[in-house]
This record gives sequence, C-alpha cells and structure tokens, in this order.
Amino acid sequence: GAGYTLASGTSASAVAAALMREGLVDDVVTIVMPGGELSVRKGPRGNLIQRGPAQRVYRAEIELEDFL
Repeated sequence: GAGYTLASGTSASAVAAALMREGLVDDVVTIVMPGGELSVRKGPRGNLIQRGPAQRVYRAEIELEDFL
C-alpha cells in the first residue's frame, strides 16, 4: 500500500452504510477520521451522499512514454 490514510471517502461510506443497515444511526451520520470529518447521508434511492472538505495532498506528472 501507500501508507497510512488520514481520511477516506470510500471507508467513511462503508462505515456509514453498515451503521445505517444495522439501525445504529439515522440516515445522516458524521464520520470522524484523523484527517477530518465527512457527513454521509442516505439518498432517496438508497445511495450515499458525502459532504465535507476536499484537499489535494499530492500532485505528480508522468511521461506516458515511460509505460509503453
């Protein structure tokens, strides 16, 4: 892997979905991670909608020729 992740929308949604499925939280929940908080709510069709800050933590450039 790439090391320790401070926050993950995918992980937050998985936790929210499991909590909602078990009836442990309402249809809106805030997931707290070391990198910040993410609000996750259940949409009208059962989809999950995330709301929270986003921040670039890495930028890179690659040469496609290196992979051909």
